[in-house]
Amino acid sequence: MKCNVCNNKILDENKQIILKKGRICKQCFRELPKPIRDHIDEYTAGQVKYLKKTITKVDPINTWCRTSSHIMGLGDDYIYLKGYKIPISEVKAFRFVFHPVADGKKPNVSIGRITVEITLKKRGVLLSCEFSDKMVEAVYRITKNSIIYFLPADAEFLEKTITEALRSGQDFVEAKKAALKSKAKWDQKKAQTEKAKREEAEAAARRAKEKAERDRKAQQTREEKERREEEQRRRERQQQEQRRRQSSKSPLDNAKDLFHVEMPFTKEQIKTIRNELLKKHHPDAGGSLEKCQEINTAYDLLLKFAN
Repeated sequence: MKCNVCNNKILDENKQIILKKGRICKQCFRELPKPIRDHIDEYTAGQVKYLKKTITKVDPINTWCRTSSHIMGLGDDYIYLKGYKIPISEVKAFRFVFHPVADGKKPNVSIGRITVEITLKKRGVLLSCEFSDKMVEAVYRITKNSIIYFLPADAEFLEKTITEALRSGQDFVEAKKAALKSKAKWDQKKAQTEKAKREEAEAAARRAKEKAERDRKAQQTREEKERREEEQRRRERQQQEQRRRQSSKSPLDNAKDLFHVEMPFTKEQIKTIRNELLKKHHPDAGGSLEKCQEINTAYDLLLKFAN
């Protein structure tokens, strides 16, 4: 038995892989891309030989567009698929197929898997693999004869870009330029949006700080007003209490309280005190005529009881 790809002899039947038509050795099988190994029984020996020659390994860092799962992407002139590159010149058709599994939490949303299907020009080869290693959500719309699924943004972009390249017969260079230009505009718009958000947040913070300062000053003003009013009420209560005590005393007692003396006292003593009180309560010193009159009246009364 010989391997239909490398033509080496297969000495052990357990080390051969049976194809749809023909067989290959395990060494050739291991060298094939995983999307081909996963469906090896669907290919003939001629198709496998063609695929091994056409599809080669590539570093994903050389791709300019990759999905978040890094399973698929685009180079300048090839489609990147699970570590291998497929020249766009060899591709006949491309599509994504959504396989719903369950209903999503939102209306008109399904959860499922996306399959990549790439048909090559020669030998009618069909490559198929999972687009993502996770379940994805897809919005759907029911029409008269079918259900239309709207795939995630990265899948939509890849499908649109690849379909346009196949239609025009060109590579992805122009698409790359347009995407980078669009990305630059998007980044600029995003930066402007973020800047506007930051400025708005800073302005809101300033407004909040200014409002807090105004509220603080208003609170201080209210507290100061309340303090003055309380102080005024306290003085009024004291004055009321003083008038009440004075009204319950005799004129002589009030005069003695005003002069701060107790009997017996001399005329010279109360005269000296009177002069000091008049000097203290004189209108020029901030006093009043009423207070001066009260002092003189008390003085006249105390003279009658002086020694």
